[in-house]
Amino acid sequence: MEGAINNDIEGIVAECGGACACATCHSYVDDAWLDKIPPMDDMEDSMLDAAFERKHNSRLTCQIEMNDDLDGLIIHVADNEY
Repeated sequence: MEGAINNDIEGIVAECGGACACATCHSYVDDAWLDKIPPMDDMEDSMLDAAFERKHNSRLTCQIEMNDDLDGLIIHVADNEY
């Protein structure tokens, strides 16, 4: 989420600033990357229940900690401006 904000990626609203409290950084992780990111915890899962158009690959970008193993990660931003 911070990387998206710092690079002016449209659609990442991040109203809570990354506290996993709003779901306005909801995005879809490319299927090829799903097994390479850490699994979501219960808090993120609960927040995604409030997200618009949750899918099997929905994640909150504030909960994905970037590292070298995720270089090239493909994420599609959901409609977060409702």
